[in-house]
Amino acid sequence: MILKGWQLNAIITLTDGPTRSISDNSRENSNRMGAIGGLRANLIPGGDTNPSSGTSAGCTQGSGSTARVVPAGAKLGGPDLYYDPCQFTPTTPGFYGTLGRNTLIAPGLASVDFSLTKNFSLTENNRLQFRSEFFNALNRPNFAEPGTRPYDNQGRPDLSSGTITSTKGSARQIQFGLKFLF
Repeated sequence: MILKGWQLNAIITLTDGPTRSISDNSRENSNRMGAIGGLRANLIPGGDTNPSSGTSAGCTQGSGSTARVVPAGAKLGGPDLYYDPCQFTPTTPGFYGTLGRNTLIAPGLASVDFSLTKNFSLTENNRLQFRSEFFNALNRPNFAEPGTRPYDNQGRPDLSSGTITSTKGSARQIQFGLKFLF
């Protein structure tokens, strides 16, 4: 009697991340090109169009108080530095960037949801059901998309480019329920 009436259900979600373009929407270039958005950055010679794994070769972008230093060997793919901003340079005003469209693959989603249910027969037509449901059971952080502008609208290095500041989905959630079926 105790071992009968159990039910286990699971939903496993595994998806690749969406593709994004690394943009260079500096005000000067937008004015010259007559475009509000969609202008892409230049890829350095021999650069990686999707530099989101491995380590950075390192670089210093800009100068003075607006300089951004990315140390050589910095690990890529995490929330602090999802992609390598050293792979890109600002476009020359009046020209399109050399980087293709939608070359960066943003973080995907991986989640396991499951429920465990126990049915208790009370009479021939009546049942009591106890449910326990676990959402994101492994408590895996699913990162949102990184900022995709290595340079701000003035052409200065964007210090938050390549960083991820939020997650998609929620942390582990557990809920219990009791249902009377008649």
